[in-house]
Amino acid sequence: TLMAFRACSSHCAAAVNNALRGPGGAEAMPARVARVRCAARLCVVSQRHGAQPHWLKDIPASVLNPAPKRAAADVQYTLQHVPQPRSLTFGGAAWSAEVAGALRDAAATLCSLTIERGVLNHDVTSPTFPMLECLDVSWTGFAQHSASVTSIVRHCPVLRDLNVTCSGANDHFLAAVAPHLPTLQRLQASVCHSVREGVGLAAIAAHCSDLRHLDVTSTVGANGSSIAAVARGCPELHHLDVSQTSVSVQGITAVATHCPKLAFLDISGTPAVTDDS
Repeated sequence: TLMAFRACSSHCAAAVNNALRGPGGAEAMPARVARVRCAARLCVVSQRHGAQPHWLKDIPASVLNPAPKRAAADVQYTLQHVPQPRSLTFGGAAWSAEVAGALRDAAATLCSLTIERGVLNHDVTSPTFPMLECLDVSWTGFAQHSASVTSIVRHCPVLRDLNVTCSGANDHFLAAVAPHLPTLQRLQASVCHSVREGVGLAAIAAHCSDLRHLDVTSTVGANGSSIAAVARGCPELHHLDVSQTSVSVQGITAVATHCPKLAFLDISGTPAVTDDS
C-alpha cells in the first residue's frame, strides 16, 4: 500500500492529503482514518503533496507492519514521508536493533513513543530521544529483555510519563531506571505482578521527587513500606491509586502526612485499610 502512489499523479496525492487532514490544522490523522490500515498508510505517503504538505506528526500503530521482518523497513519508508514525527506507536511490532537504527534520524523530534503489546529483542541499544516525554510499554512482556527498555529510558533525559501497566516490569527494572528519571511526573505501574518486594518503588521514591501521579493498582510490591517511602520522597504527589494492594494503614498515614497536595486517593480493595483504622 505504501507504494500505491508511485503510479498516481501528484494531483491525486494532493487531493488525498487535503481530504484526510482533520479540522483546525490537526497534526494527527482522524480516528476513522487511523483505524483502517490502508487509509492510514495512504495518508502517510501523501504527505509530500497538497496545499499544506508534511502536516502529519503522529503516526498510529496501523501504519507499521507488525511482522518482525517488515517492521524496520516500514519505519524507514514511513520516515521518508514523515521525517519529523512527534509520536510513534508500535502495536505488536518488534523492537529490534534494526528498528532502533531506523529511528535514529527521527529520534530528535519524538515526544511520545508507544510499544504496546510489542515484541522486545534482547539488549537493543536505543538512540537518544532528547525530547521524549512519554514512553508507553504497557502490555509488553519484557521481563527477559528489560535491558532494551532500560536502554530507552536511559536515553530519554526529559521523560515525564512512563507506562509499564501489565508489562514484564519488575523490581530490578524499576531500580535500574529510577536514577535516570529525575523529571518523571507520572508512573503507571498497575498489574505488574513481578514488582513484588517494594524495592523498585522505593528506588522511584528516592530518585523521582517530582512524581505527581502514581498508579500501582493490583501490584504486589505496593505495600506499606514502599508507599511510605513514596510519600516521603515525592511531596508533589497529587494522584495515588493503591487499590487492590497490600498497602497498610502506616503507608496511608505517611501519605496523609507528607503529601499535602494529594487530590485523589483510591484505597478500594485494600484489606488492611478499614473504616475503623
